[in-house]
Amino acid sequence: MGFDFKKYIPTNFKIPKNPDEDFKKVTVNKIRYKELLKQHQQNPEKVSKERLEQFRARWMENEEDRFRRWEQQFHQKDLEQKLLRDYSTFKDNPKEYLKKALDLGKRGQDMFSKWWGTKPPKPAGKGKMVQSNLTGRWQQEYKPHRSRRIRDWLKAAEHGDVFVGSLNPNRIPITRNEPTREERHQHHEATQKRALMKWRWLLKESKFLGSKDDRKRKLMWDDPISGFEGIMDENH
Repeated sequence: MGFDFKKYIPTNFKIPKNPDEDFKKVTVNKIRYKELLKQHQQNPEKVSKERLEQFRARWMENEEDRFRRWEQQFHQKDLEQKLLRDYSTFKDNPKEYLKKALDLGKRGQDMFSKWWGTKPPKPAGKGKMVQSNLTGRWQQEYKPHRSRRIRDWLKAAEHGDVFVGSLNPNRIPITRNEPTREERHQHHEATQKRALMKWRWLLKESKFLGSKDDRKRKLMWDDPISGFEGIMDENH
């Protein structure tokens, strides 16, 4: 038996009967379905069409699942708005707000949180706890245990002294791979292409330079990449 979400919805809570048109349908295990579809297109014998239909019929989201997901998101959005209103009222007059909540008894327990006025302990690390001004929630700032310069970090990476812990328990060195000959060639071509685009733009923007009698409007230039120096006209 699945989770009955309606049991936890307040009696005065109203949910629209139908989701919006922008509320798109989703498929469970969508990535897996795309992989099977790709395998079916490449090799129909390995992944048959019947297997695709069975997977789709089992894991596709129907209208009932879609409406249940809509209810959950709509309810979560309403709870967020209620939290914003309650905390804003609490900040204006905390004593009066708490007195009103206590007078309601059990119904007023959901109106406040003890962490609104109490700072929780740090879960881990050195970062300090910061409270949100909108919701009253606490969040720990990220603060690394230690910091290094990039050059020192690269030297330590060669000896396996970085990411020590769960990411690199065996202290495996992280080496820097030198670019291959093909990568160097691609970099050189891209650099030349950028330089050519720069000079074309420069010639286009400077076509009105020079005297009116000189129709060629030559421009002195030098290319720092190829080392060429000379004169280029606008038609070159």
